[in-house]
Amino acid sequence: MRSNALSRLRRQIFGGVAMVATLSGAVSGQTRTSPRVLEANDLHMAGSKADWVSVGILPNGYVRIRNANLRKLIGVAYGVPDSAVTGGASWVDSDQFDIVAKLTPSPRDSVLLRLQRILAERFKLTVRHAPAHDTVYALTVASTGPKFLRSASSGQPSCGQVPGIARQIHLGCRSNTMSDLADILPRVAGGYITIPVVDRTGLDGAFDFQIDWMGRGPHDAAIARVAAGGPADSLALSVFDGLGRLGLSLDKRDVTTDALVIMSATRIPANAVGRAPSGEKTLTSDQLANIDRYIASQMKKDRTPGLAVGVYRRGEILLAKGYGLANVELNVPVSAQTIFQSGSVGKQFASAAVMLLVEEGKIRLDESIVKYFPDAPGWWKPILVKNLLSHTSGLAEYETGERAGPKGEFYLRLDFTEAELIKKVEALPMEAKPGDVWNYRNTNYLLLGIIIHKVTGKHYSDFLQERVFKPWGMTATRLISDADIIPNRASGYEPNGPRGIRNQDFVSPTFNSTADGTLYFNVLDLAKWDEALYGTSLLTQSSLDRMWTVFPLNDGKPNPSNYGFGWSISAVNGHRLIEHGGAWQGFTCTISRFPDDSLTVVVLTNFAAGSPGQIAHAIAGFVNASLAPAARP
Repeated sequence: MRSNALSRLRRQIFGGVAMVATLSGAVSGQTRTSPRVLEANDLHMAGSKADWVSVGILPNGYVRIRNANLRKLIGVAYGVPDSAVTGGASWVDSDQFDIVAKLTPSPRDSVLLRLQRILAERFKLTVRHAPAHDTVYALTVASTGPKFLRSASSGQPSCGQVPGIARQIHLGCRSNTMSDLADILPRVAGGYITIPVVDRTGLDGAFDFQIDWMGRGPHDAAIARVAAGGPADSLALSVFDGLGRLGLSLDKRDVTTDALVIMSATRIPANAVGRAPSGEKTLTSDQLANIDRYIASQMKKDRTPGLAVGVYRRGEILLAKGYGLANVELNVPVSAQTIFQSGSVGKQFASAAVMLLVEEGKIRLDESIVKYFPDAPGWWKPILVKNLLSHTSGLAEYETGERAGPKGEFYLRLDFTEAELIKKVEALPMEAKPGDVWNYRNTNYLLLGIIIHKVTGKHYSDFLQERVFKPWGMTATRLISDADIIPNRASGYEPNGPRGIRNQDFVSPTFNSTADGTLYFNVLDLAKWDEALYGTSLLTQSSLDRMWTVFPLNDGKPNPSNYGFGWSISAVNGHRLIEHGGAWQGFTCTISRFPDDSLTVVVLTNFAAGSPGQIAHAIAGFVNASLAPAARP
């Protein structure tokens, strides 16, 4: 369990045309002699009027588009945002459709073209390309050349205000690319920059720099005083001046983007389209009512502000629903799109990343980690990669209350480079001989993230984006960032005694970027993750089996917590259960998979004292009575 002086609960142990964020891939059980392509009769009226939309063409061959209106379908097929599709009658936005089909492997472009043809056929759809013109700032290098240095650190990018003269804003950035800077500028200098910024510097790599400027209001007042005859103010620098001192320039430019106009579309009567065959892929009204009642009761008991539930059958969404508030202060409700923090549920993604590299021969489970940490003390030599994955390394916990507190070497409000973190971890004591005992330690997965970085040259989250999140259409899943503007992000809350709740504590970017549990996701994306874990489109069966097998200790006995690689393995009433929980910064969550029953339940909460594991197990029992937890005495 991640626990420190800042919070009682942190990351916890288990308990023209293109498709957006999609890929096509292999289909198990299909043959080349019987090709299966997307057909018009794969499109149906949506099975329910849900408030969420999910889109993806997945690497296992599935096309899953759920609860999408025609405007969304057009945007998906033509690779443009919904907002770039204009025109059409009101039903274009109100009618919802599902496309769920399993295809024979085919190039991505052919799937996209097929989708366009289906829309044209079923809706008599015609669209016209109408280029839209937008104005942006182009970030370029001034004639003087850049006046900042390449980053000496390989750590996670960070950018935030730093100390300086009180009348100015001082933005200090480390390990940031020019593209990062272009993204940041509209957020930190909104008084000056009200349109998007695009990187046109041509500078590759990461840099360290500081920009100093005066806020727009004080700056304009200072300039007005000078114009009225007052003395010059050397601190009256605009953000443009601050960038100029770095040898950078912002210039307004017009850019052309693709947009579509719906010229004609014919509404299809519901009885002509029909609804997708449901089979067992829906929950009964009684099941839904039982789930709703139980969640309401448990949220009241726990005082949980907000909660989201996902129930899946082999990746197919049976239920995706929000309860309560994502933000108490603004009275924003939780929806299926609401983004929560992962806590230690993120460890399973780090584990999968390692296994991908194992399959490629870039990491060996049985190799000593000193290969990646050559300056580590001698007693690290017996620690193997598999010991980190299984929490049997014998390393001490870096995130204890003392070590992570204000006087500790891992104070969670301070930033450190990756090299600094390594030195601090190398100074920790050993608690046991590697493989002798099982102790859940976040230190293990912090080191695994660094190993992934050393092997791939990419931050662990960037590697996951490339190899898992983007291919599987997990568009909301990403690394935590307090600085970025992230739509649908929930706020985290912690108990506050008689006062009820309070906001989550601040944690520095360093400790919100380690591989022991620092991701954002929602219940829609986790359905795709669940599907990725069935079959072998993501990992080989031997890799999955290794992750989901209880790791033995040196004495040959299973570890007492039944832990594999990033997952715990147990059973409920004889039914296999693979799961993990998480807690961090006022969030708690659980993913519970019953693979023999093809059922998965996910519960995400924005409360440090929530009980997502208990709720997930109860929901599983409502869906499948044989999974109902035993009644408490």
